[in-house]
Amino acid sequence: MPQMAMSGPAFSISPTIFFPLLIIFSWDHEPNKGNI
Repeated sequence: MPQMAMSGPAFSISPTIFFPLLIIFSWDHEPNKGNI
């Protein structure tokens, strides 16, 4: 499985999914969470 993750397309998609997730997590941790 680790070898597959190192493949071209999968490696390109990984950060694309990771960044939005990171942003969503940051949003959740903000005090204005109840506003959404």
